[in-house]
Amino acid sequence: MINKISYFVIFIVILSACSEGDIIENDINNFTAELQNCFNDSKNTFVFFKVDNNTNSALSMNFTSTTFDITPETNDISISEPTTIPLNADSNQLIYREFENTITSNYFCSIIPPSNSTITEELVSSDGTLEISYSELDPTANTQKRYIRTLTVLNSTLLGDGRTIRNEVLVLGSDTIEADISIDFTGDIKTCSETTPNTFTIYKVNTTDRNKAISLNFTDETFDVIPVLANISEDTPITITLNTTSNIITYREFSDTIPEPNVIETFCNNLIPSSISTTRELKSTNGVIEISYKKLAPVEGKERVSRTYTLKNIILEGTGTPITVESLIVGTEEITLE
Repeated sequence: MINKISYFVIFIVILSACSEGDIIENDINNFTAELQNCFNDSKNTFVFFKVDNNTNSALSMNFTSTTFDITPETNDISISEPTTIPLNADSNQLIYREFENTITSNYFCSIIPPSNSTITEELVSSDGTLEISYSELDPTANTQKRYIRTLTVLNSTLLGDGRTIRNEVLVLGSDTIEADISIDFTGDIKTCSETTPNTFTIYKVNTTDRNKAISLNFTDETFDVIPVLANISEDTPITITLNTTSNIITYREFSDTIPEPNVIETFCNNLIPSSISTTRELKSTNGVIEISYKKLAPVEGKERVSRTYTLKNIILEGTGTPITVESLIVGTEEITLE
């Protein structure tokens, strides 16, 4: 009798535990659909999603990040280290939903979801980590760098009404992206000799391998290579409005390293060594160069200032996909005044 009672109690306990929520392993690992993405309600909020219209279901990964970009530049991509984003109960969540009717991408990419998208079941992650990894592909004819981007969710638990899904590894999916070439590289600002009055060429060559460079060509009556202290304003920068003739930003990539003895000739006189070709060239179509000054402590009785060149609202067009620059400090130099 005691053994029968014991078995009955154990059966009741197991039955109660199951009614509190079925734990299902890898229930959504075979969710086959194209991985799509879009911005959400702000530029730092993103959603990647898959919609299965055969079952009226969807799997989405919503997250907020100030460092991630759907269309990143090459400098923001790491092949060796994935980007990791912790999931939480508020903003970063993996969500599985089933709907009464078929839905489209507008459900995720509109601020207000369509009115006919009635949810019949929903499971939301309570923990886990999102990993975003990249592997490089061969470039296309326009020389843009291409990558496969893969989203993987690790150690996640999805909770719903009487149902729990646990996944140690869930590959959400992959997409192929073209990454913008970044013009933000290290190097020292150099100034060419002023052969024509009030006409200037400023350039910066990549420090690492000297195979890419940016040049600022402009005409301005208020700018001097070595300015007079009385003509400098720390509060009001010099603003050069770009055009398609005299005031132009040029970004170039080369087939090989520009030898040090040829650097000045290459950028001040446009005499590139015959053994080196330009593989990529983009020129500005709009925007401004902002030249600002800051006074420094004198050295040996001589006045000193720092001068900073900032590009604002620039679009560079030419070989390959255009490059958009909202604001970029090209470089800062220290000047001893005469």
